[in-house]
Amino acid sequence: MATSNDRTDGIVPPSTTASAPNGTVPAEPVQNAAPGAHGNNRNSATTSKPLKVLVIGAGIAGLSAAAALRQAGHHSRIANEIGAAIHVGVNASQALAYLGSDPARLQSVECQTMTLYSPEGKKLREVHHEWPWVLTHRADLHNELKLLALDPSRDGKEPVLHLSSRVVSVDPVAGTIVLGNGEEHHGDLIVGADGIYASQKAKQSTTREKVFADNKPLESVGTACYRFTVPAEKIEADPSCLPVVGGTGMTLIIAPTDPTKRIIIYPCRNGCLLNFVCMHPDTHGEVSKSWNTAATTEDVLSTYKDWAPSITGLIAKADADDVRCWRLLQRPNLATFSEGRFCVVGDAAHPMLPHQGQGGGQAIEDGVALGVLFEGNVAADNVPALLDLYQQVRYARATAVQTLSREAAVGSSKLRPDAVQRYVFGHNVVDYAKHARSSIFLPPQ
Repeated sequence: MATSNDRTDGIVPPSTTASAPNGTVPAEPVQNAAPGAHGNNRNSATTSKPLKVLVIGAGIAGLSAAAALRQAGHHSRIANEIGAAIHVGVNASQALAYLGSDPARLQSVECQTMTLYSPEGKKLREVHHEWPWVLTHRADLHNELKLLALDPSRDGKEPVLHLSSRVVSVDPVAGTIVLGNGEEHHGDLIVGADGIYASQKAKQSTTREKVFADNKPLESVGTACYRFTVPAEKIEADPSCLPVVGGTGMTLIIAPTDPTKRIIIYPCRNGCLLNFVCMHPDTHGEVSKSWNTAATTEDVLSTYKDWAPSITGLIAKADADDVRCWRLLQRPNLATFSEGRFCVVGDAAHPMLPHQGQGGGQAIEDGVALGVLFEGNVAADNVPALLDLYQQVRYARATAVQTLSREAAVGSSKLRPDAVQRYVFGHNVVDYAKHARSSIFLPPQ
């Protein structure tokens, strides 16, 4: 529902339902959730009162949580994020399938190979992926998750979009939040999904900072990247450009003498768009000023001016209004992901560097884990115990991937790449969460 900044929207229960005295919406009986293959998780044999869930933020993590908790039979609230393309590994695509995601709506491309080039435009080698990735536009993934959360044809109570509700305080024990307009809302479960970055415009901290008193400053890792997309047809029409159009692969151009300087190119939107991630040393000023700012095509060309014309020709195809500069920032690991009736998901819990392609994947795992753990007859009194399970299911896994991403960024990892990929992509969060849920007994309500 509410968010701690004004970039995002939120979801609240339907306004047609009568309000409770504190301004919340009273719970109504809905059918219980039972695991299903394609989002059809309803069991008409039993009914229970759904929990009232407040999801603070609605990027990938918040929408995943809201979609999964709706599927589990509860009322939720959410927000909005766009960007360039994103990797969806096998671990995440399995979780999306559990929610009933349609690959056709994602307009994705399956990445089976990676082709390496030198800055001179010379092809070095081609690597075949043991674990194929799905490549999709972030906006398409966001729209799919939004559909899974809001589609009126899906089972469960349809939430209602609510705009720009800034959260000024969170009480994880009482399960209450207070908005910037003074309204107080109560939830049986509060999910912090408002990311790593405080709202500088509103001078607001994140829920992570509010609940866990995590005031450690963001740290630069010394790297930034330009991000933009280019229509494939613009590149295909120019034979002087590096051959990056067509096929189902990713292109990596890397400088052997400076591995922090590289360009990653891959297709999305059914191959009609090419996504560019151009990493380079961070010379963009103080960390506190901005994390994602507008840049120009000339900025990118200047950074790679010594590279081959076949590569700079690709960059020159970018629309100047589409180029963004993303500074790679991090925070130390949290000690816990939950307290009382509150938990964090996605970047609010474990901000990822992009070097394992798992920022979105781990956020999806978080949201789906919550949905699985909260399936069935769940009383409000059971929420803290189930969040202890969420901590068990997600903390070790997500922080391990977070560490692997950091090590890949600085080149300190001595681990075999195939072992890392097996760990990252081989996990099934649905099965693991179901197994964990079966370990505790909650009396039927």
